[in-house]
Amino acid sequence: WRRQVERLLEAVTAFEPSLVMVSVGFDGAQGDEGSTQDGAVGLDLQQEDFEWCGQQIGNLAVTACNGRVVSVLEGGYGAWDGDREEYDRSDLAQNCVAYLRGLERAGKEGRQADAASHAVTAAKAPN
Repeated sequence: WRRQVERLLEAVTAFEPSLVMVSVGFDGAQGDEGSTQDGAVGLDLQQEDFEWCGQQIGNLAVTACNGRVVSVLEGGYGAWDGDREEYDRSDLAQNCVAYLRGLERAGKEGRQADAASHAVTAAKAPN
């Protein structure tokens, strides 16, 4: 799964976008109703996978378009709780937070790199 995400981001990077827009689905998460359909095995993604993905998308946005990224939640159901007869969406919420944490990390690292680059440029400037 990660290799496929990397391949996709390589293609998007080559496109040189001025804005990154992502429809983020969480139904591939372990335990999510959408991850297994008709008894088939799903992706079973973990919070770490969503955080990694957010960071990769954030890195792309920082590099290509000054950090401009829009993410829209498009999928994820949660796990069916038969006792309460409703979906438990706590894992879905935690996966969303993990994705956002990855975006945030990429933004912080991008700002730190910019600050370091400006400091080096200022140090090299003639007096």
